Amino acid sequence: MKGRKVAIKWSNQDTYPIKALEQYIAPAKIDLVEALPLFRALSSSRSTSIVRRQGLSYCRARDIVKDPFKDITDVSSTSLHSLRVGGTTTAANAGINDRL
Repeated sequence: MKGRKVAIKWSNQDTYPIKALEQYIAPAKIDLVEALPLFRALSSSRSTSIVRRQGLSYCRARDIVKDPFKDITDVSSTSLHSLRVGGTTTAANAGINDRL
């Protein structure tokens, strides 16, 4: 499966998505030339974690995103999609330009 190419405006802000992606790729030692999923499962032992070839499951991604919020709000009916939509709405309501 081939992804879609999109243009992302450069920014020096901490929220710049390319900066976040680089901070994820480097420590995980992910080779972008490989035709493997970008977000992958981990195998962990006591002293190290190894990035597996298998993609991250939807359930695991959901847990990673929701876990930090479980002590401050009820996340039982929240999905990854609702977080994306909610984030977009919150940004729009805060006056953030949708063409960053």
